Amino acid sequence: MPKRFTLFAALAVVAVALVACDSEPEEAPPASPSVAATSETSPTASPTAQPPAIPPTEVIRYVTAKPDPSTAQDGSCFARSAALSWREDTYRCTVGNSIHDPCFALPDGALVCGANPTRAEAKPFLLRVSAPLPAQPLNAAQIEAGKKNGWLVKLPDGTVCGFLTGATAGFDGKRINYGCTDGTSILGDLNPGTTWTARFVTGSVGPSGFTPKTDEMKPLATVYQ
Repeated sequence: MPKRFTLFAALAVVAVALVACDSEPEEAPPASPSVAATSETSPTASPTAQPPAIPPTEVIRYVTAKPDPSTAQDGSCFARSAALSWREDTYRCTVGNSIHDPCFALPDGALVCGANPTRAEAKPFLLRVSAPLPAQPLNAAQIEAGKKNGWLVKLPDGTVCGFLTGATAGFDGKRINYGCTDGTSILGDLNPGTTWTARFVTGSVGPSGFTPKTDEMKPLATVYQ
């Protein structure tokens, strides 16, 4: 009898264990519609995280101050500016073997070269010219370029890019228009809007042309026109 009782007790324990393993936890009853609606509209519910807003781009028509007369240098101007081709008051000038572009004609007739609003160390100077300034009229292409370009642009991180006035490479049917202080370049024109953007690329130039390594759209903080 003791052995039979022990066997019976063991079988009973196993049966209870099997029942426990085969049983699924009871599901909680679904919340009623009225409870769900109250939960969704509760003022204590956490708001959905929003991405940080991109500040609007500051577009500045740059006007330089007139330097001291002691800065004056002799030179000449041979064309309208290539860096600011859409402005009638800017020129491409030379002092010795150096090209300065843009040089700004002030309302009083003074001509200022070497200005740069992004460089504290810039040293603008007055340019004395012995011949009349070039008087080519602006064409439609230059006016259109002014709607979607700048002389200088600045990114939110402080990177500065300047319009390239000489020969450059191209890619994807667009000219590399700007060179930047961080080693990147801007491909094509800028994209105007509340926040202007530009297509930034890095890469190399070889026999087959420009080969991109990185290609990214970025917002611009400031555009100087």
